[in-house]
Amino acid sequence: MGIAFLPIDIETALPDEQKIIDYCNRQSFLDKSISNCWDTVPVYARLNEDQLHDIPTLLELIRTKTVYTGIKGKYLNNFDKEFPEIAAIIDQLPFKELAYAVLFRQTSEVNPHMDRGKEELYDSTLVENDDTKALYLEPKRYNILLTKHDYKSFYVCNTQDSNPIYPEIPKHRACFAFSNDEHYHGANFVGQDKIMLFMSGSLDKLKHQELIKKSMQKYSKEVIAFYQ
Repeated sequence: MGIAFLPIDIETALPDEQKIIDYCNRQSFLDKSISNCWDTVPVYARLNEDQLHDIPTLLELIRTKTVYTGIKGKYLNNFDKEFPEIAAIIDQLPFKELAYAVLFRQTSEVNPHMDRGKEELYDSTLVENDDTKALYLEPKRYNILLTKHDYKSFYVCNTQDSNPIYPEIPKHRACFAFSNDEHYHGANFVGQDKIMLFMSGSLDKLKHQELIKKSMQKYSKEVIAFYQ
């Protein structure tokens, strides 16, 4: 069995949607070559803000995002001060080291895909039995849906061609984990100002596994899993 989607059992309290939309509108977006389906606003990084707009430097951060470096990142543009509720959610997640967090505002259809590039490195401390993708940690990607919780947009699917399954992501449990290396995911474009917070970094393996186990017990009826 492979878990493709799982609501996460942590305390969540989100700010007003319009406040998030207005913040996003005031920021400068990353180059579209990084992601042509989203307006991308960095809100946390282990790089300085100007470095995030240097494409080779940014691509290297993306390539090594799950590798533990000992470099503590920082919030950008006072994001944690403006949205302490969101920073509090991030603090509860099992990262040894957060590489970056970005706001993704969807601008077009996102076709079924997996996220990991061919050249991407993985934290060697998380690799077991030559499993270089650390599939035993799935679902290992954490996101928070910040707006438009009534949209049927984000979906997971077992293969690139199989039927999409749309999970419920209500505002009161907006944080979820999904499989990014074992199963496909995508998002229909169904309207303006759907904003997702995407996080990546090096996981604390034990804390991650404990949180996944606790969340599975609480949300057993909401789990989406595929049997291969």
